[in-house]
Amino acid sequence: MSRARGEQGRVGRTLGVFLLGGLVASGCGETERPPLAEDVISDREKDFPYDRLPETSAAFEEIDCRVRVKGASIQCGTVTVPASADSNETMQIAVARVFSSAKTPEADPVVYLEGGPGGASLGSLEFLVEAFAPILEKRDLIFVDQRGTGQSTPSLICDDETVDVLELLDACYARVSKETTPAFTTSVTNARDFEAIRRAYGYEQWNLYGIS
Repeated sequence: MSRARGEQGRVGRTLGVFLLGGLVASGCGETERPPLAEDVISDREKDFPYDRLPETSAAFEEIDCRVRVKGASIQCGTVTVPASADSNETMQIAVARVFSSAKTPEADPVVYLEGGPGGASLGSLEFLVEAFAPILEKRDLIFVDQRGTGQSTPSLICDDETVDVLELLDACYARVSKETTPAFTTSVTNARDFEAIRRAYGYEQWNLYGIS
């Protein structure tokens, strides 16, 4: 988000987060998609340690990464999750797995939970990989763009060009409602997503590292 938009835009966005919190608790903390690299960069040619990884389920799909981190081996993908427990609607959660440099890393990786609500982690991957370097010495790291944020779809990101808070909320709700059911994005469904991602990756257990 550009700092040049001023305090009024930031206040409008912040109020929007709180007023819509019950509906889109983890989806409206950011107003722009994270910048993407100009060219899609394939990491599949890298030597991923498939032989030591658990078998993934059909919910996980490996895709080309949109970001490069010097010196890191990163596998990107999406995990398809139910939009809610009683709906046929699905969402695609963007994930990235950064492999440890250890020859025999621990079997239980660390998964990073971004704060906000509404923060996305893949857009800050380069910084995060550097920050978590001590963990990567022993464990793989998994990053997730929580439902509605970053590269996950459908997107709950709304722009804040308008300075009128009520107009912003109305426009945001109308746009989001065309793509998904806003009420499906709650802390509970978000927690279920992480459990679904764990199962999709095939891990018996992992370590949660969360900030706010």
